[in-house]
Amino acid sequence: MKAVFFELFFLSSVFFIAEAQTHASYNFGSNGVGILRAAINSDDGVGGSTFLFKEWNNLGKLYSDNGKVVDIMNINFNVKDDMFSTKISKDSIFNFYKVYKVEINGRQFKRIENKFYEVLYIFNDKRMFLKEYSVKIEPELHIITSTVIGPGKYVIEDEFYLYKNGNLEKLWLNKRNVLKMLNSEKSLILKQAKNCKLSFSKEKDIVEIFKYYDTL
Repeated sequence: MKAVFFELFFLSSVFFIAEAQTHASYNFGSNGVGILRAAINSDDGVGGSTFLFKEWNNLGKLYSDNGKVVDIMNINFNVKDDMFSTKISKDSIFNFYKVYKVEINGRQFKRIENKFYEVLYIFNDKRMFLKEYSVKIEPELHIITSTVIGPGKYVIEDEFYLYKNGNLEKLWLNKRNVLKMLNSEKSLILKQAKNCKLSFSKEKDIVEIFKYYDTL
């Protein structure tokens, strides 16, 4: 796959590097937030998208490893590459490096153990309810024989975790697993879920259950 790469290095000094047949560097000053990289790739024939958001007109804020904060009006999350990007033209994308937290449209993403997770809820005891995104290629199958007939499309999947003190624990969204985690207040949680018609299999309802748990 052919690619043309553009890199912006925001460190003690900032550089723009275009990698093709030759290299060129430009110094843009001393202030910056991390590393930006853009790639123009040829089509791989796979349908769908590896980006989390369907549209690019998202408001974002990036928090860099060196303490800088940058507002972005055109940002998306590349699930496949586990990085945040801004689209600068139809075929050009800058990818951000050296950031530890990103906010997009009120949603927070945080780098934990060198991978980004969406932070769905933070408990009073500092535990975090996290969502991990991954992407797979779902091949195109023949409607009768189920044999592979095409490259298919990208499909984004998710899994959920609890995180505290450096430990990630997978959490399946069902009544048994959630109640096991909240065992000390099991009866009250069940009553609240019934009264408010909250589901133990829906992400938004689980967040409401966790919020209620923190009030007990």
